[in-house]
Amino acid sequence: MAPRPPSDRNERLNVRIALEEMDMIQMLADDAGLNVSDFIRSFIRTAYRERFGDTKPKPR
Repeated sequence: MAPRPPSDRNERLNVRIALEEMDMIQMLADDAGLNVSDFIRSFIRTAYRERFGDTKPKPR
């Protein structure tokens, strides 16, 4: 197996959710043809773009 290319994903987010919520996320991800992590990233980007357009997020 080839090593993964470098990523700019250095932040980690841990969230506690109910089993039913995890099942919901998994079904949504499956329906979109994505794994859960990619689905959540896609959802964040879409929701951000709809609310803020092309405005860059404020740096932390």
